[in-house]
Amino acid sequence: MARATYYRWKAALETKDVDKTIENIRGICIRHRFRYGYRKITALLRREQRINHKRVQRIMQREGLQCRVKVKKRKVTGHPVQPAENLLQRQFHTEAPL
Repeated sequence: MARATYYRWKAALETKDVDKTIENIRGICIRHRFRYGYRKITALLRREQRINHKRVQRIMQREGLQCRVKVKKRKVTGHPVQPAENLLQRQFHTEAPL
């Protein structure tokens, strides 16, 4: 068998594997409503097959399957609504120690 024929045959087998992997990733993303990132999806895929996290990330970026990022809430800064009472009356000095 010619060398080129063997490598062409081998490449064809790998493309079928990639298509199956893409479908698995897409199914996991849809099932979990795009809440999982590439690390979590890699962990789920590793139960079934050997796969690298970089490959999962590359496939997800190419297919547009990125997870939705939760918007961080921020507190309103500024002065408190009601000022506190002046309980000390600014008497910081004492007549005698203790």
